[in-house]
Amino acid sequence: MIIFRKLFLFLSWIISLLPFWILNLKSYFFYLILHYIIRYRKKEVTENLKCCFSNKTNEERKRISKKFYRNLTDLFFEILKLKTISAQELDKRFEIKNPEILDKLYSQNKSILVAIGHCGNWEWLGPLLASKYKFKVFGPAKPLNDPFFNGFMNSIRSRFGFEPIHFKLSYRTLLRHKNIATASLMAGDQNPVKSEQNYWTTFLNRETPFFDGIEKMAKALDLAVVYFDVQRKKRGYYQAHLHLITDTPNQCSENQIIDEYIRLLENSIVQHPDNWLWSHRRWKYKKEANN
Repeated sequence: MIIFRKLFLFLSWIISLLPFWILNLKSYFFYLILHYIIRYRKKEVTENLKCCFSNKTNEERKRISKKFYRNLTDLFFEILKLKTISAQELDKRFEIKNPEILDKLYSQNKSILVAIGHCGNWEWLGPLLASKYKFKVFGPAKPLNDPFFNGFMNSIRSRFGFEPIHFKLSYRTLLRHKNIATASLMAGDQNPVKSEQNYWTTFLNRETPFFDGIEKMAKALDLAVVYFDVQRKKRGYYQAHLHLITDTPNQCSENQIIDEYIRLLENSIVQHPDNWLWSHRRWKYKKEANN
């Protein structure tokens, strides 16, 4: 096991040193394996697309599925590339279209929640913000089940001052940094466990549970909420359009913040459906009668 881990770390470092054009060739090879041989979560992807885009033809959904798998394998190699990519190269490949929103909030010493979905390359966003802006940037997330791979991913994510933290420590960490401007990335589009399914709504034409942690955290700590619409421009290049949901969260009505986040996320997915992570089991649970 120790030999395997050392070999994995060595190979991942070698891969991260390769130029993007070679990574793209490797990605296409892995796409063929993932899509046509392993058929990774093909059933889930097909079913999700069918239920969410019943207005599209089978051929249209197949095209989306193929593009999704191409994007997924690109994402894998782009995450590895993050291990050695320079701040200048990252900035060239990930454009913030309207940074004045962030500049204004920072000038007010206002901490923000960066509300995102699993669209485009979300893994590049935290290190990009940490390298480009003066906010102290955190990434609350649930740890991976395997401690080795969890540590490996955190080592990659921790570039340029970006700080991954356990999601259960989010409130305590942000409270400890309340006197400085922080930016915390939160993705609310994964399937919450049953104990966290405290808000149901229609999302992509399906009854869908959400954990309203974005709204709760924003109101508890008076955080501005900015939605990042991350889209792929071409292979290895991304851009993000920012939408200020609120900078006065405690003046928002109940569920106003989470509803606006869901609306913006849904629009991002509808506009560029192959850009979202269709392989996750988003609709694993069904709404019970008492909900």
